[in-house]
Amino acid sequence: MSYLIHIVDLPYKREVEKVHSSRYGKKGIRCAPKSKPTKEEMKKINERNRIKKLRRKIELNFDFGDYHTVLTYRKEDRPDPQEAKKRLKEFLKAMRKAYQSQGQPLKYIVVTEYENSAIHHHLIINDIGRTPAMVRKLWNHGNAFFTVVRERGDVEDLAAYLVKETQKSFRNPDNPSKLSYSCSRNLKPVIVKTKVVSAGTWRKEPVAPEGYWIAKDSIVTGYSKITGYPYQYYTCYKITPDMKDDGSWIKPRERRRRGS
Repeated sequence: MSYLIHIVDLPYKREVEKVHSSRYGKKGIRCAPKSKPTKEEMKKINERNRIKKLRRKIELNFDFGDYHTVLTYRKEDRPDPQEAKKRLKEFLKAMRKAYQSQGQPLKYIVVTEYENSAIHHHLIINDIGRTPAMVRKLWNHGNAFFTVVRERGDVEDLAAYLVKETQKSFRNPDNPSKLSYSCSRNLKPVIVKTKVVSAGTWRKEPVAPEGYWIAKDSIVTGYSKITGYPYQYYTCYKITPDMKDDGSWIKPRERRRRGS
């Protein structure tokens, strides 16, 4: 029998998805009953996939020290979505010029929300040393709030928040962007490598490649409700010098205290 392994390499880890495909033989594989997902189940599946896609894009292109920025508008000067798109475009153009003057590229992911609250923008942006000051100088429509992106690709909550924050707005037929988020063109693309594995058995316990360790709580196994065949997902983390004995990392402040 054969099955597929999808591999995504990110700066601090490798994500592995092991699944079966109708293109390959599944002789000897025990199946579960198939069922057609309900509309609500498909909605949840699509949302999980959107979160995963955005999370990987953030992890690949941003790191600790970069910013999640919220750009708001003054109450008396809140635009409609079309005008907000225009103002955001002008702001990003000015930011790009400011970054170029420092010899640095501007990288960003941006979403706009206006259905659940007053219109505002979420911006994930790379830091070049004085980014908050540059943003506050160039965003003259309201306030700017900053949160540092977590280290080691720990951005699951951020991706989920942004997807759920905009799930109404991006489906609105009047939404001028027609997308849940937009990105600068210089972001690295997430590459999924797929290989066909011919094996006599379905390995229940994954084995970490050299230089990695597998987080036990990341291992997810089960049977697809759509195909009825088994799947397995897990995450391998890179072994690095700043790792503690329990597999966790020394946080930035701890590293500074240790003089490393």
